Amino acid sequence: MDKNFIEQIVRQQREFEIQYKPIADGIQATLKQFEEQVDAPAIVALKEYLKQIENQFSRPVAAITQGLEKHFEYASRLAKQAQSAFEAIAELPSSIRAELGVLAARGWYLDPELPASAPAKLRKAIETGDQEAADAALVLHFTSELPTIRSHLITKYPKRAHIFNRAVDAHEQGAYELSVPVLLTQVDGICWDMTSFLLFKADNKRPQVAKYVDQFSANAYRHALLTPLLKMHPISASEKARPAGFDGLNRHQVLHGESVTYNTEMNSLKVVSLLKYLSWVLHFADEDGDST
Repeated sequence: MDKNFIEQIVRQQREFEIQYKPIADGIQATLKQFEEQVDAPAIVALKEYLKQIENQFSRPVAAITQGLEKHFEYASRLAKQAQSAFEAIAELPSSIRAELGVLAARGWYLDPELPASAPAKLRKAIETGDQEAADAALVLHFTSELPTIRSHLITKYPKRAHIFNRAVDAHEQGAYELSVPVLLTQVDGICWDMTSFLLFKADNKRPQVAKYVDQFSANAYRHALLTPLLKMHPISASEKARPAGFDGLNRHQVLHGESVTYNTEMNSLKVVSLLKYLSWVLHFADEDGDST
């Protein structure tokens, strides 16, 4: 509500009260005078009549006061809600970084088709030791989304369509020893098509594609969504960076024949999640560039 309008209403209310006071005083004086001169029943009747007159004056004042109170209460509620929203927005980038970082460390990458609350819930499950539940939820999600993801990838990258089709066919047939390495070969292909940088090539202990991400540092939200591309995660870790006994999904180990146990449904879907994430998040690249 306009501040000047509120001030005008309040001023009019005060002027009304000032004008009304002599009338109210007159009513009280009249009552006192008649109490001294008139019999009791007449006084009662007159009091009731004068009370009605008094009510007619007081109702507009009460209505104005109640109306203002309601408007001020509503404005106060809106202000509190706005403050809460601003605080949540301010904290959003840091939350996104933490959630995507935890997922990437587990070998998974964000799909925008997940419910908005999913990343926080998945992070909590992973950090509290319920990794298997998080994995199961993501396997279920990406299995149900696989037909849509296949269609998205072959439409967006038509020169790679035959590769994606064969790889997804292999996945659906349970031939994960074929789907995993084939899909892994397309990760850097997409990165290069969209940014002219690579994900699996390191530069000063960071993925080369981090140079692309750096240009968005002034945009906190966009930069947060690109967080997984700023550091080497298990899938891209070098031999020196991998801990002893590492048995997770790692591109180098798969493509260089070091691992012979990578052929699982979960690993295949983890690569699918990475491809979908890259295809989505790298739309910030030059849209005029040829990604085909």
